[in-house]
Parts: sequence; C-alpha cells; structure tokens
Amino acid sequence: MRGCSRQSFPFVTETIYRNLTRSARDAGAKSVLKLGLDGAPTPESVHLTPYPAEQPQLVDAKLNAAMDFVLRAVSLGRAAREQARLKVRQPLATLWIVPLQSGQQLGELPGELRENLLSQIRDELNMKAVDLSETDPGRFATRQVRLNFAVLAKRLGAGMKTLAAAVKAGAYTLDGRGNLRAGDTLVTKDEFEIVLEPKGEVAVAQDHYTLVALDTRLTDELRLEGWAREVVRRIQDLRKQADYRVEDRIEIHYEVSRRPGARRGRGRRRRRAHPLRATWRLHPGGNAGGQTHARAQRRRGPRR
Repeated sequence: MRGCSRQSFPFVTETIYRNLTRSARDAGAKSVLKLGLDGAPTPESVHLTPYPAEQPQLVDAKLNAAMDFVLRAVSLGRAAREQARLKVRQPLATLWIVPLQSGQQLGELPGELRENLLSQIRDELNMKAVDLSETDPGRFATRQVRLNFAVLAKRLGAGMKTLAAAVKAGAYTLDGRGNLRAGDTLVTKDEFEIVLEPKGEVAVAQDHYTLVALDTRLTDELRLEGWAREVVRRIQDLRKQADYRVEDRIEIHYEVSRRPGARRGRGRRRRRAHPLRATWRLHPGGNAGGQTHARAQRRRGPRR
C-alpha cells in the first residue's frame, strides 16, 4: 500500500508516513521498525523506502478462487433478479448455484470461512438460503446455443451445416475459456451465445462457468418483509427531503388499504428494530390498490 500510494498521492503519503514513523526515525538503528533497504533504519522520506517485494507464499490460491466464485454468483444473481423484475429489497427463499461443464463449486475451505463466504452471497442478494448441492442445470432451464451464422459461414463454409447439426443434437462441450467444441470444430465465445429458458417459477442467469437460479415464489412472510424494507427506504427518503438530522425523532402517520392482519406485528417489530427513530400512527382506511402512504413529522423544534 505504501509503495502504491506514494506514486498516486505523493504529498499526502509523505505526511502520513512522517506522522507514523517519527519515533522510528528518531531512534534510528535502535528502533525495531526498520523500513530501509535490506533492513536499514527507517529513512526520512517515504520516497526513499524500497518498493515492496512480491511474496507469492502469502497468496492463498484457494481463497482467491473462492472469492471469484462469490463475485460471479453475486453478479449472476443480480442479473437474474433484474430479469425477474425483483428488487434486492424483496427477500427470496433460495438461490441455487450450479457449476457448468467448465466450472467449479466453492472449493475446500475451513467451515467458518466457507460459511462467511456463503453469508456474503446471502446478504448481497437478500436470500434466505444458498444451495450448492445441485449439479444438473437442466432442472432449472433448457439451454439453446445460437450460432453466429454470419461470422461462422465465412470461416467454415460447407462445414457450417455439420456444426449446426451437432449443436442442435447437443453434441458439443464448453471448455474452461468459454469456447464451444463440436467434433473437430472450435467455436470461440464471440461466435455464439447461450439462451436460457427457465423451467417453473425460477429466474436464471449464467456465464460460461456457472448457472444460478432464484426461487421467485413469494410467501406472505417474504412479501411482508419486502414491504417493511420498502417502507423503511421511503421514510429515509422523506427524512432526507425534509433535511432532518439523524438525532431528530419523527412521528409517522400512515394508511394502508389492505392491512397485513395478524402478520402486521412482525412488520412492526422489524420497523422498530431499524434505526428510524420514529413513532408510528396507523390511520384506518386508505386508498385502493394496496399502497402505503406515509407522512413524517419532526417532533423537535426547527434546526437553528
């Protein structure tokens, strides 16, 4: 970090360096902290320190591969949500992550670290569960390969018909680079695309390595939790529009045309747990359409 920042922010880095190393520089060779070349005393300027040497023994290849898996799963999960028009604020029940021919699942990691990585996926995508046990992508979607005939016909000529027949029959494989191979013909990932047709109530997305499927079925409890999150977001927007301070306590008057009934208590507990600093007042009635209308009123005096 020291070596990178001194090139991008030379003056700021110099100030930080001098503040942090003052005692080490004053002590010279007696100091335990030695940032000079080959263990020499700490120099007067960060620009006189040696550039950090690469330490490949500190690289954890399994952890890097696991983080690539997490980032890929989150990116595909967001794409599947957009496809299904389900906002991240709406919690969903299950996310399935299925490796394709050239992909791998989360590698062998210590139990706590593995759970932390899965928790990141759940939190980023607002899922109740992440399932890695499925290995058959055909359970969630049918895949159709669309060849770029305009490009491939020029390159393959008469062999284009043979390739198209092989792909239609499913006689192809995908390699680790995302290319398609049918017999002796190699088709690069820029010369075809894979289109997914979801099966059942799922939303799917994939790249050349992984397929993810979201359970799009919404129970009453999931709907209620999503409604509570939406209410919290809208009230936070009202606070910003009214230029309220964080410590200002507000009173919220709201109407709903269809009450959640017995489930309303769980939504109230969630709202109370959220740092809105608010008192709730429910008014009977409301407009048609099931919408919620809220009015926030500050309970303290005007800002001075």
